[in-house]
Amino acid sequence: MRVPCNGKEVHDQMVVVQNHIKAGARTFLKEEYSKLAIFCAFFGVILAVAVDQPWKANEAGDKIAFPMTTMAFLVGAATSMLCGYIGMTVATDANAKVTSETTTSIGAGFDVAFAGGQVLGFCLVGIALLLLQLMIMIYKPIVLNSDEPA
Repeated sequence: MRVPCNGKEVHDQMVVVQNHIKAGARTFLKEEYSKLAIFCAFFGVILAVAVDQPWKANEAGDKIAFPMTTMAFLVGAATSMLCGYIGMTVATDANAKVTSETTTSIGAGFDVAFAGGQVLGFCLVGIALLLLQLMIMIYKPIVLNSDEPA
């Protein structure tokens, strides 16, 4: 049985629920990322010791003294965390808007959901391409100069 109610009351209740969801999402990400940061630091040390070994750069003459693998891992992990935060923020904002729009029609709700997904997708791909280009610009001179004998 459907109970008639004031549209303002429903909107106000929806805002309260959305704020609780956003607060829960932020708390979840804070907990997840604090533990993920510890893992990334630990694994970064393992990568530096096992793969990069910058202290051996001058011995062989062909190695690079910059820990490129470790830095790529840490930049990738930080990018993933940033994109996860942006994604959660966009998703929780779009969620309430989709719910509100579906009260008028399913098509209107779908359009808002689709637009929210587009914003998220373009943002994440843009960040990934920007950081990839920056990594290439930083790594290229390091790699090209390492070919010269020491």
